[in-house]
Amino acid sequence: MSFLILEKISKSFNGINVLNGINLEVKKSEFFSIVGPSGCGKTTLLRIIAGLEKPDTGRIILDGKEITYLEPQKRDVGIVFQNYALFPNMNVFENIAYGLKIKKFDKAVIEKKVIDILNKVQLSSKINSPVYSLSGGEQQRVSLARVIINEPKLILFDEPLSNLDYLLRIDTRAELKRLQHESEITSVYVTHDQSEALSLSDEMVVLNSGIIMQKGKPTEVYNNPANIFTAEFISHSNIFSKEESLNLLNLEINENQVTSVLQENLRFENEDSSDIVVSDIQFSGMFTEFLLKFRDKIFKSVIPYESNYDVKINDKVKLIIAKDKFKVIELN
Repeated sequence: MSFLILEKISKSFNGINVLNGINLEVKKSEFFSIVGPSGCGKTTLLRIIAGLEKPDTGRIILDGKEITYLEPQKRDVGIVFQNYALFPNMNVFENIAYGLKIKKFDKAVIEKKVIDILNKVQLSSKINSPVYSLSGGEQQRVSLARVIINEPKLILFDEPLSNLDYLLRIDTRAELKRLQHESEITSVYVTHDQSEALSLSDEMVVLNSGIIMQKGKPTEVYNNPANIFTAEFISHSNIFSKEESLNLLNLEINENQVTSVLQENLRFENEDSSDIVVSDIQFSGMFTEFLLKFRDKIFKSVIPYESNYDVKINDKVKLIIAKDKFKVIELN
């Protein structure tokens, strides 16, 4: 049964549509991501769920209760912000305990709850530390602990990892997923980072120009994109037109279709008579990325580094794709 329901949510600013009739359902205890490029409307949608913006049309139901026009503080919704929003004049204990003190919890109860949550986020040794002395990842965990300790019905995440460097982001998102699953608090996570949405989510939606492009489990969205936008934005797929599909893949499709091939499924071999040229080779550790040029278009092939590919820049190659490694997408 759906725990959070959005029905026909629309929003415009200065006559420009930002959200166009969004319908969404999120199950209880689910980690649900909204992913899309900058300006697609995802942050506006998050703010509407939080009550920081009012929709022009539609309604929001949380745990069976309509909250569309409730004030933010009456929604029982917690928010983890991108900038952490910690109180710089308070230490870790005081930041996490703040909400409980406002609710006038007993001092002993507050202390026990804070110690328990610090154990969960693995920051017990930092209980009396000033927050400015913490690393970015530690501050993010304090921010999350401050929200979880209040046991809201719903947690909203507003691109919380975007300020962290790559390695810390990887570590922190693994910790975030563990904590969310342990707390079982329904969560909605907004991000422009495809890898975050794919790795964290139980379910996800792809948003573009205020419209839901696709909804499903990460593996479904990645492997079976419903349209060109999802194929390129989420899967980083190569898109072949009708002519390219016939000439390069020996595949016949009609004018209203394109062929989508994941970068990791695009293989090739040397062929001196081919019109495809290796234009660049980029080593990235575990993988090597080959840029293959056909006329004015670039296709990408990602190969595990240990694979035996003896090609150089300017070599001519032909494409090889297994019959079950491409998807035909209908054009709208």
